[in-house]
Amino acid sequence: MSESQPIPRDDQPTPPPPGGTGPTGSTADAPYTAPDQGSSQGSSQGPAQGPAQTDPGADPGQGQQPPYAQPGYGQQPYGSSYGPAYGQPYGQGYAPPPYVKTNTMAIISLVSSVLGLTFVPVLGSIAGVITGHMARRQIADTGEQGSGVATAGLVVGYVGIALVVLVVVGFILFFALAAGVASTSP
Repeated sequence: MSESQPIPRDDQPTPPPPGGTGPTGSTADAPYTAPDQGSSQGSSQGPAQGPAQTDPGADPGQGQQPPYAQPGYGQQPYGSSYGPAYGQPYGQGYAPPPYVKTNTMAIISLVSSVLGLTFVPVLGSIAGVITGHMARRQIADTGEQGSGVATAGLVVGYVGIALVVLVVVGFILFFALAAGVASTSP
């Protein structure tokens, strides 16, 4: 790609080419344009086309285009990393998500329902069912977490109540059968 140079304006003289003697010397055919030094007036002509020619006897470093350098394109120098150095903290980052608390009644429902299955069969299960329904209503009103915990408390509570009812019905049937068998015997 050739480097374009501005064409001199009419009010500035054209300096002689480097190593030449001007229009009457050996470089009369070689066009030369002086670089624009940032004057306030603009050129009415477009930029010069084609590469600048130099005098064969001139210094080889003059008038040549500098070699292309590799563009950076956002590359970091060797040895650098994208994050901060080891031991240095990052910037502000993201804020932690807001803490949404779990409904306390849901936790009480699950705990009392489990106790209803083990240590306090009737009262624990009934308390688990009642607090489970209260927790579901509070969660719907306040938007707290714990809906699954409240549902688990309800299910375990109802299972506990069902087991107690089955055990009581089983005892009644057993004793009724036992009393019936005892009354029919001679």
